[in-house]
Parts: sequence; C-alpha cells; structure tokens
Amino acid sequence: AVHAGDIKINGQEVGAIAASADMEKVLEAINNNVDNVEATAFNVVVAKNKGNGVTTDGQLEINVAELGQSNATTFNISASSSMDELVANINAETGGVVRASINEEGKLMLSNSTGATIKVLDTSASASSYDGGSGFYTGTSGTYAAANTFAGFVKLTSLDGTPVRIE
Repeated sequence: AVHAGDIKINGQEVGAIAASADMEKVLEAINNNVDNVEATAFNVVVAKNKGNGVTTDGQLEINVAELGQSNATTFNISASSSMDELVANINAETGGVVRASINEEGKLMLSNSTGATIKVLDTSASASSYDGGSGFYTGTSGTYAAANTFAGFVKLTSLDGTPVRIE
C-alpha cells in the first residue's frame, strides 16, 4: 500500500493507494491530486522465446481484467498454424482488449493502452517451459504464476513543459 505522503510528484502528494488497487485507481490518485501532470497507462508484453504459432483450440489463454471491471475475461484463442495466423486470431478474438503483433525479433508481442495486467498461458508448451507456439510460458489452464503475469506501466506527462519529478 501507498500511504498519503509516501509519493510526491512535482512536490504534490499523490495520496493513499490501497495495495489491492487496480491501475484505474492509481491513475485516478495521480490525476486527481497532481496539477500539470497527466498519468496514463499501457502494457507491453513480449514472449520470452520466438514461437512458431502452432496451437490448437484454447491452448493459448489470455486473461485480462479491463479497467473498471471487477472480473477478468479469459480469451481462449482459436487454433493457428503460423505466427501471422496466431496474431490475427488474438486481434479478432480479444475485441481490442489486447493487441497482438510480431516484434523485430519475430516474437509475439501483446499490448494494451489501459495498463491492465495481461496474463498469458500457453499449454502447447512442454512442462515448465517456453517452447510452445506462442513463446510464452506454459502452466495449468486458469492458473497464472508469476511467469504468466505481466503488470502494466504508468506514464507521466508534463502538461506545462516542466520536468516531472517523483519524490
């Protein structure tokens, strides 16, 4: 938890933030208490390994709790036979909640513009490995370990051109 006075931005207190607070509450605390700074969020997750895109129905699971929602949605992605098809399936089946692309290294990249935590599970991979179609870690369906869970990031932008200082 963050207690009132623990964090200051440009000399202004952010206020208290509960340990259980989601990204929406973090942004709200900053935007409601700090003048001339805008807080936004994003998330970018890159697979550890370069996958081949080969998965069967539901082997790639993406779980996201959208901002303002108390329950997460799990997307069980359709079968694919290539990275391009896997990317297309993710983009079509997540309805914009998560955007998929392939980075310069040929690895699957998942992102959002909300900062919501992205959880990814690839059951096409061997036990305790990243060798599946997506290049993400394996595990048991519906169970997300630290290796499967990726929290978002906060971006602070100065609205008056002065530097942003965090104390």
